[in-house]
Amino acid sequence: MSNAAIQQQVHGYQSGHGLLGRTVNLARNDQDLVDRLSDIAGPLRPGETFDPYITTYPLPSERFYVVARTWQDLEAPRAGCVRTRSLFIPMDMWERTSSASAFARAIKHPSQPDALLPIELPEGNETFGAVRDQRLSELVEALFLESRRPIVMFDSPDPENITLRVLTALWPSRRRTFATSTWCSAPRTLKGKDFDLVFAPRDARNRFSDWGGRRIEVASRPPEARHRWTADLVQEVFVDPRPSLRTWDELEILNGDQVGDEGALRLSLMWRELQARARTTPNAVLGMLDILNSHSVRPAEALARLEPLVMNAISLASKQPAPDEVWRFYLHLLGKFSDKPPRPTLLRQLRDSSAQLAIAHPDKAVSFLKELEDQGRKLPVVLAAGIGDGLSHSPFCSKSAFEPIEVGRLPLLQLVAYSKRFSSSLAKAIRDCSQRWTQAAVNAFEAPDADLIRRARRNLLPTFDAAEHAPLLPPLLTELKDGELAAAVRTIGRVTSFQVEEFDLPLTAAARGDDALRDLREAILDQPPGAGADRFLLGTLRLEAKDVAWLLSNMPPGRGRSILGQIVDRADDGSLQSFRRDERSVSMALDTLLAEPAGHAPQIARLLLSGRLDALTFVTSALQVYPHLSYPEKGRIAADLLRRSLGELPANSTIDVSLILADTASEVDSSDLALLLTQPRATVNRIAANIAAVSSSSISIRRKVASRVDRLTNQLISRGTHGFSESTYSQWASLIEESRADSPEAYLRASIEILSYALRHPRRPLSSLIVVSFAPVYRQLLASKGGSDFGLIPSLLLLPLTFFTDWDRAKTARKELVETFMSSDWPPSNLMLAALNAGIDQKVLRLLSRTRGGNSYVAEIWDDANRLDEQLKQLVRNAITSFSEHPNVEDLD
Repeated sequence: MSNAAIQQQVHGYQSGHGLLGRTVNLARNDQDLVDRLSDIAGPLRPGETFDPYITTYPLPSERFYVVARTWQDLEAPRAGCVRTRSLFIPMDMWERTSSASAFARAIKHPSQPDALLPIELPEGNETFGAVRDQRLSELVEALFLESRRPIVMFDSPDPENITLRVLTALWPSRRRTFATSTWCSAPRTLKGKDFDLVFAPRDARNRFSDWGGRRIEVASRPPEARHRWTADLVQEVFVDPRPSLRTWDELEILNGDQVGDEGALRLSLMWRELQARARTTPNAVLGMLDILNSHSVRPAEALARLEPLVMNAISLASKQPAPDEVWRFYLHLLGKFSDKPPRPTLLRQLRDSSAQLAIAHPDKAVSFLKELEDQGRKLPVVLAAGIGDGLSHSPFCSKSAFEPIEVGRLPLLQLVAYSKRFSSSLAKAIRDCSQRWTQAAVNAFEAPDADLIRRARRNLLPTFDAAEHAPLLPPLLTELKDGELAAAVRTIGRVTSFQVEEFDLPLTAAARGDDALRDLREAILDQPPGAGADRFLLGTLRLEAKDVAWLLSNMPPGRGRSILGQIVDRADDGSLQSFRRDERSVSMALDTLLAEPAGHAPQIARLLLSGRLDALTFVTSALQVYPHLSYPEKGRIAADLLRRSLGELPANSTIDVSLILADTASEVDSSDLALLLTQPRATVNRIAANIAAVSSSSISIRRKVASRVDRLTNQLISRGTHGFSESTYSQWASLIEESRADSPEAYLRASIEILSYALRHPRRPLSSLIVVSFAPVYRQLLASKGGSDFGLIPSLLLLPLTFFTDWDRAKTARKELVETFMSSDWPPSNLMLAALNAGIDQKVLRLLSRTRGGNSYVAEIWDDANRLDEQLKQLVRNAITSFSEHPNVEDLD
């Protein structure tokens, strides 16, 4: 207690009892109380005297606590007068004081005149003399161990020492409200209630006849203690030189008590007693924990002292012969930590003890688990971990081992969730005796407890390494949070390198949504590459634009190419049809596969045959893969390659179609090739380019086309040749000419059709066609025998009708030929070439000589022959010279 100024007041007789002096002004209620309690404590008999006594009490405002001493004033003009000096101690100082006697000792008898000043108290802790009174045990019990009631003690030999010891020993909240009087001849009250402790002479007993509190009478012998703590409290409060209950308050309950409740002291006393018993009796710590749980204050010192006792109790309990009782003790012990978990060291010992008990008595551990489940009680985490650790030593697959049904559904899940050792043993059992354990485990993992499932998954997945574990994945992978599926995949990847194919489907099925599927794929890529990882990754991919884009943007080219090829292989026709709608994705996939065309030829062909690629991309890609294909893909690609190159490529394309013909023409028949050369979708320039390509091709290809030159001619005429150059007509004519030896029938049919067509188009540069076609047609007309020819050669009907109006059809043909040439823009020398081929050069010259302008036209023929090669020029001019020398030789025509 530090030096402090203590205010005071003095009361005494002055025309009645009243205030004589003061150093402090009080509130009205406070002053009224001081004025009353400073007066004599009860009536006196005539001539009765008393020793000075002490009165202590709090003021109504609780600003001060009053310690007053009262003296009998024998000098006053009338009996029953007193003088009282009252000290006003600030309440916080009073609560902190370690010795109430210092205040009492500072109160001196008030003399007159008395100059009142505040009193300064010296520092120091004073000691007390022991109290000798055989009734102290009764007083202690009344003060601390029984229900609170006002106490009156009669004829005490040392009331002041008792009072000051009690005030010193009390804890702050009780001291601030405790009211005492070391002498009174009648009950004293404060706020309508009796003082807590008063002392009275024995002859004043009759004035306490209505006393509602505790009466401690004079006794001839000591009363028997009614409580086990009585003797210790008597020693602490009334015998020890420094009375204090603080050393008994290990939990600091008294220090934290705000209402001055004696029950707080009794808790502290019970704590001390249980602490002593806990060294030999495990259940004692349960009581100590109850005390902790009954109060909001849990000092670290008390918990630190309790921990070794709890650990000792765990050890003591484990040595009991009845395992069931041990389990119940552990369960009750953990129940005492309902709102705050035990420290890690205690949990470790409890887990280890539980494990050892389960190893020693696995059947009892299983029975305990089943009992809890039947009662609907939750298995504490640390017990689940310990029992799981212990049961992990049991032979799961042995006939003598416990059955899964004996464990219970929820306990089995808890054992897996909290014991890695049990999880490992369970995984081994599922692998070795799956029929016994698999269904029970699946049922357990279907329990609606997301937290337990998450813990079980964390413990089990690192042990999964066989196909037998696959049925456990679906229930373990429900209600996943962000990132948990990816973590599960990485765990399985580290353990198995994704070698267990049966895991693929449940892991993929757990990826609900595009984000989860992306996370799963990225988790696969996080693991070292290998066949298992590629197979698993392949199972998550479809032939869809988004999947192909992800694959090609996230994987190294070689690995991505291999997986892409497998995706194409596995895709059904419907998927291919859907995929081909995205030309960009198809093109990207082709570019990837074409980096190694030999290794991915079938997949490239499949994409090409199902895609909607532009002609240039298709043809370029097909040309790269074609050499590496086998049948039937090779034949299908050849047909499409011809179809698209001959029908869709621009005429000025840099791609050499003749080379395509060289590679692929053998894969189609002659008729189809003729059709492909003249497709309806092809432009005139494209068809012209096709004819040029055939003309520049090998003899075998030209012969193949020539073998169905009639079909080619029919197609060309049907779709029209307007826009063909003279060169194109010449190339066409060459193909007709080449067919004469190998395909005479096609040659004749083509000649008949083209002659009819050419004679109708004298303004087109197609006279080369007449050069090659007139001769066979003319010969056929010479050999004609009438209408029966039309049945044999229907194409004759295509010729001009004038050919058949004269009995001499050949003559009519010659005339038609001459007239058409003379009215055309064709090179005149070509008329003579056609006539020479038919062997009618003189007849034609005779016809010209008899035709108006014919002689001039012959001159044009002579001049035009200069454009011909030397041999043909000589043939033409020789024919004209011969006619000039013998103009009448063919006069019969």
